[in-house]
Amino acid sequence: MAGTLNVAVVSGRFVEKPEMQEYKDGAVQVVHTRIASNYSRRVESDDGEVEWVDEPEYHNIEIWGSQAKFVADYGKKGYQVTVQGRLKTEIWEDERYKNEEGEPRRVSRTSISAAPGGVILHRDPRGDSSESEEPAQTEKKASSTGKSGKTGKKPPF
Repeated sequence: MAGTLNVAVVSGRFVEKPEMQEYKDGAVQVVHTRIASNYSRRVESDDGEVEWVDEPEYHNIEIWGSQAKFVADYGKKGYQVTVQGRLKTEIWEDERYKNEEGEPRRVSRTSISAAPGGVILHRDPRGDSSESEEPAQTEKKASSTGKSGKTGKKPPF
């Protein structure tokens, strides 16, 4: 279909530590994870006071191949990430849940499938990318020892 475009770009923070899964005896690597971003909107109360309210939005992300390995090695909960890819919707029937007619419930899941080179991990300017103190301490130790966390690799950023 000429003239159509399926491109999605989202920037947010990892909701959980990205974990890699391998298939076909390690030949295929994939990370299924979620990132959170905020939508800020202006709200005016009855008395005329104006405030900004952040509404979180959660995005399902899938990352394949060598990018999946990179994200699994270096990504942590709370790290800021930008993902460019395409929207992908999967639809299936869930036999565990039936409607009144006894038919299986249709379930769908929309995610962003990262394009090659479409994942950017950002260095956090605060020196800490999550609310806990643990990542900041790990990065501080990593800079003094030349190693990072459990992987034993120095972060490339």
